[in-house]
Amino acid sequence: MMRAFAFAVVASCVGTVATAFDLALPDHARVVTDQAVQLGSYRLPVGRWGDTGVPQVVVEGLVHHRSFRIDGESATSLQILVPIRENLREQGFDIAFECDTRDCGGFDFRFGIEVLPAPEMYVNLRDFRFLSARRGKAEAAGVLISGSSDAMFMQVVTVTGIMNADVAPQSIVPMDQRPTMH
Repeated sequence: MMRAFAFAVVASCVGTVATAFDLALPDHARVVTDQAVQLGSYRLPVGRWGDTGVPQVVVEGLVHHRSFRIDGESATSLQILVPIRENLREQGFDIAFECDTRDCGGFDFRFGIEVLPAPEMYVNLRDFRFLSARRGKAEAAGVLISGSSDAMFMQVVTVTGIMNADVAPQSIVPMDQRPTMH
């Protein structure tokens, strides 16, 4: 049984813009993290891990991090992702990028993107899915889903009131591969 979580997000730049979107989650999903930064930035992944890292677009505005734990869930990460993807499409979001573990780039992808720390979010390096979406030039969302043997975990990062919507994708190089300063 699924239920929709409606998230109302309010951002103020020049005026007040209210936006909301629904996520279809199992009835027994519980919120683990719910934190917002009025003026923050998020590196939205828009491609798989490659030689230069994970292609990402830096978006700025009201950044909202949420994580969920779904105990006792027997659904796969794809079964949880599909209704969320459809909800986003129905609400006018365009899917920018979607992948599963191997197609994402596995370990390198997971450690090349922003992920809340455990126990707020758990990522099984053998089974996770990621989706990024945009609605016009003012909203973006990143969804990461993974699971353990007894629970599924989901991280949702939304950004509204995006101020630099025309920024081109860039590859973020992991810290251990950046040149060192002497």
